[in-house]
Amino acid sequence: MRLIVACFAIFCAIYLILEPKAQPETLASFEEVLSASLSEANYIQQVECMATNIYHEARQESVLGQRAVAFVVLNRVASADFPSTVCDVVYQSEMVPHWKTKKPIPKRNRCQFSWYCDGKSDKIANMPLYFQIEEIAKDVMKGYGEIYDPTLGSTYYHANYVSPNWRHLKRMVRIDQHIFYKEK
Repeated sequence: MRLIVACFAIFCAIYLILEPKAQPETLASFEEVLSASLSEANYIQQVECMATNIYHEARQESVLGQRAVAFVVLNRVASADFPSTVCDVVYQSEMVPHWKTKKPIPKRNRCQFSWYCDGKSDKIANMPLYFQIEEIAKDVMKGYGEIYDPTLGSTYYHANYVSPNWRHLKRMVRIDQHIFYKEK
C-alpha cells in the first residue's frame, strides 16, 4: 500500500511540475509583484530568504511539498495583507527587546514561520540539500503567476499533527505533511 501511495505522489508531483496550468489573472510574476527594478543583489537575497524558509519548513517533504511552501510565501507577497518582499514575509514576527542588548529580536513562538523563533539553531546543516532547495526557490519565483500553484492560492499552512483554530480560513489541499488554507 505504501508503494502505491508513494508512486501516486511521485506521479502527481511530476504531472504538476511538467504540466503547469495557468494561474488566475490576478496573480502577477514575481518581478511584477516586487517591482520592475529588482537589483541582482536584492534578487539573490530574496532567493536566499525563500530557500532558507523552504529548508527549515519542508526539507523532509517532496519537491512538490517544497514548492508548495514557496507558493505560500509568494502568495503572501502578492497579498495586501502581508509584507511585500519574500524576506519580509519569511521574517515577519512580533519583536521584543533582547534582555541584555535591548536590540529587537523575534518573540519566541510568535513568528509566521515557526523555525525563525522556536529557539533552535537556524544553521543550514545539509548544504547539498540547501542548494537543491535554492534551485526550487528560483524556479518558483521566476515562474510565479505562470506555473501551476499546487496550494490553489493558499497563504497559510500547518503541519498535519497540529490543529490550529483557523475557522476564518478555507482548507484547500494537503501536500505531504502540510495542510494549506486561504481566506474564505
